Amino acid sequence: MLKSLILATDLDDVILQFVPQFVKFHNFVYPEISLRTKDFHSYNFPEVLKVSTEETKKRLQDFYYSPFHKEIKLMPGALKAFYSLKKVGFKIFVITGRHKSTFDITRELIEKRIPGNLLEDILYTNAHDSNGAKIKKSDMCIKIGSQTLIDDDLMHIEDCCSVGIKTFVYSHTWNKGFLPLEAIRTNSWKILEEKIIKAYSLF
Repeated sequence: MLKSLILATDLDDVILQFVPQFVKFHNFVYPEISLRTKDFHSYNFPEVLKVSTEETKKRLQDFYYSPFHKEIKLMPGALKAFYSLKKVGFKIFVITGRHKSTFDITRELIEKRIPGNLLEDILYTNAHDSNGAKIKKSDMCIKIGSQTLIDDDLMHIEDCCSVGIKTFVYSHTWNKGFLPLEAIRTNSWKILEEKIIKAYSLF
């Protein structure tokens, strides 16, 4: 039985519908490309967009500071699950691969979507930026005392499973490949909530 009621969760495409909203932005700015969510067979944006890393960074930055970013919606059932998990005693931390340069716009969006008493903190690993030091999500989990991570990126899933952190995978087209045996795949927050509570043997 897991003991520590500290839960770590990714932000984009676990809490927020990031890729679908980025696709809307991208098709608005680059209508000749006609990007689709299902085109994201991996979370390697340069590979999917077929542009350089620098160009990808520019497009993501443009997205972050566009009205489209402000309109990102929560994943279905996420807010209800947070209320339920908080009620049974969980402390919920967000660990995102975003760069700290997005701190203000990220916090503004989260505060708009999620009541302040539901989340403990937002931690940044800089996983998807070529500049600056990167922090492993496993190290972040260990630092905050979390034995559990919810994520959608195979890189973080493999990292956390390798050190014994219980990892729940929010299923998307880009993580349909091989998963570590320890990883638990799910496709909704309702199922996630049930599996997390069961893992901690709370009921």
